[in-house]
Amino acid sequence: MYCATILLAAFALGTQVNVPAGEDRQMAVDTKEQQTEIDFSEWLSYADYNAVAWVMWASPERATKFDPAYFGLTYPFQIARVNAMFYYHPALPWPDSTFRFRIYSGDGRTLLYQSGAIEAVAGRPGPPVVHSLIPSGVNIGSGEFYVTVVPADTSGHPSSAADSLPEGRSYWGEPGNWRRWTTGEYCIAFSVSDFAGRVLAPEGGEYWVGGDTYTVMWTVDPKDYLRSRLRLSTDGGSTFPISIAPDVPPPETTYRWGVPELNSVACRVRLQVFDTLGTLAFVAVSDSDFTIDSEAPAAPLLIEPPDGSAVNNASVVFRWRGVADLSGVDYYTVQIAYDSGFTALVDTARLADTSYARTLPSDTAYFWRARATDRSGQAGPWSSAWRFEIDLQVPETPTLLEPVGGPWLESTTVPFRWTPVVFGKASGGPGFSPVFYILQLDTVRGIRPLMTDTAAVPFDTLPFLFESRYWWRVRAYDQAGNQGDFSPSDSFGIDMSAPQVPRLIYPPHLGGVNADTTSLIWHASDDNLSGTESYHVQLARDSLFTDTIPVPAPVTPDTAEVCSLPGAADYYWHVRARDRAGNWSRWSLTRMFSCYVGLAGRKGIPSFGLAPAGPQPAIRGARFVLTLAEASRVEALVYDATGKVMATLAAGILGAGRHELQWDAQSASAGVYCLLIRTPERSAATRFLVLK
Repeated sequence: MYCATILLAAFALGTQVNVPAGEDRQMAVDTKEQQTEIDFSEWLSYADYNAVAWVMWASPERATKFDPAYFGLTYPFQIARVNAMFYYHPALPWPDSTFRFRIYSGDGRTLLYQSGAIEAVAGRPGPPVVHSLIPSGVNIGSGEFYVTVVPADTSGHPSSAADSLPEGRSYWGEPGNWRRWTTGEYCIAFSVSDFAGRVLAPEGGEYWVGGDTYTVMWTVDPKDYLRSRLRLSTDGGSTFPISIAPDVPPPETTYRWGVPELNSVACRVRLQVFDTLGTLAFVAVSDSDFTIDSEAPAAPLLIEPPDGSAVNNASVVFRWRGVADLSGVDYYTVQIAYDSGFTALVDTARLADTSYARTLPSDTAYFWRARATDRSGQAGPWSSAWRFEIDLQVPETPTLLEPVGGPWLESTTVPFRWTPVVFGKASGGPGFSPVFYILQLDTVRGIRPLMTDTAAVPFDTLPFLFESRYWWRVRAYDQAGNQGDFSPSDSFGIDMSAPQVPRLIYPPHLGGVNADTTSLIWHASDDNLSGTESYHVQLARDSLFTDTIPVPAPVTPDTAEVCSLPGAADYYWHVRARDRAGNWSRWSLTRMFSCYVGLAGRKGIPSFGLAPAGPQPAIRGARFVLTLAEASRVEALVYDATGKVMATLAAGILGAGRHELQWDAQSASAGVYCLLIRTPERSAATRFLVLK
């Protein structure tokens, strides 16, 4: 910033004092020859234009702060014109004569008006430069105001004329940083309009609807004028392109206006008053913006409760998405009804927010919708109607249908079925929301669970299960969130592995039997999970098993009795096992034996008898009686359940007659054992039990 002054009297004495920039520079000069008689009776100023004593130049602005009360003005009034007087001294030429007028409010910051570029008139002093603010004018409704001169050149020229009667009203600097100039008062003045008035309606903040009719109101004083003219601005008062009323004669100060269909939040009305000569004499603009809104708000978008939903709480919170509107939404209307036509209304609420809480009767279906009304009073369309139900009923407990009872399955993809629960109750009806199911599965009875699945129907299929025993249960829940009790758990198993292949014991391979009823004996098969359930024995006259002989079902897990076996023939047999899941093992190795029935006593075909073991069951030992028809080589072996030879009771030639065989079982474990007797012609076997 820069400030300098010249005292004209000192300049005449030829004295010059230089001061650094930013401080006062004063020079003396003779002022008497510069006295000028000028009539400023219509202007308001603190300076005496006829007593110029100082030349002052400063940048960026020079200001006079006016107090309307000092001049006896009453509010409101309108500043119609401003003027400033400049002083050109040949010793201090102007780099530029261009400047602007500005008017600030009493805070010294808020700009009320700025002129275009104006040329100062040179002189000692020059004539006042007058600038008219009409057709806009500046209305002052309260407080003080600043009128400033803003030189275009940073030197502060063109320099202003000032008197030497300081009243503390002159400043230099810039908005927010004004410095008082205490030597005198600048030659800056203003004048007010002969007319006073204001726009009463709209005064700002109103919301008017395009297409409707409203009353524009204003005041003008005095009443001696030619006409009033009203125009509309939609850009906050920058321009007024739309005519409201071209000519309204006095004393009319109201006008019914059909508002055009436009949209703006920055509308203002300008009042122009023309004097009796037809000259524009006064201008007033509505104090602040009002809104013209020609479009109703859009329909709100509903959020919750969703369409087609169900809730399990009688206290329902309704929410929707707010809509944007030019004038802003004043309120929302929500309707709740029993029917989609909203003839059976339950509630209608007017709300400023986008949510609404309401307690309603339960186990009933409802419809709801919402719409917005803006501040201009325009109601938008209704939203779409959404339906929901309040369902507080707990679904029944399903009954498990399959798999139940602990069956073993031979597939890892398991179908599940249970009794359906219809709409929360077996009866169903309004207010009962659709039912879904939760299936839980685990490998322990307590159900942690290992797996959970949901279904909308009373059946489900779970793939990729592994071999194990499982427990499962089901509960029903409805769309409203009500959950029933779990059903009692039931079990099943998955076994994909076949049992072990049976190992054949008796008759031995290539052995013989001399009875038409004989036992087929094998080792029982183990199974990893479900356990062996049954055996399939095949007996045939050929090794391809095309000529089979019926075999009764096994009498024990490892023995089948064959009756009426045709004699004097060779036979082939094998066995396979089936577990509880239905998995079959492979067939055992095929063994062949011969039947000698009807050949006993023939040469080379001796016969023998084997008495049952005793005592039965054996504890310390077992005793067997072997009777030979004639002397023969005999081998007597004791086997355990795994086929291991535990003892050899005979191995050599035994004579004809009765022979007692003893086995000491004290070192043997408890279990089932087998005694096998073999001669070159035939063999026989018997089983016995050892206890400890």
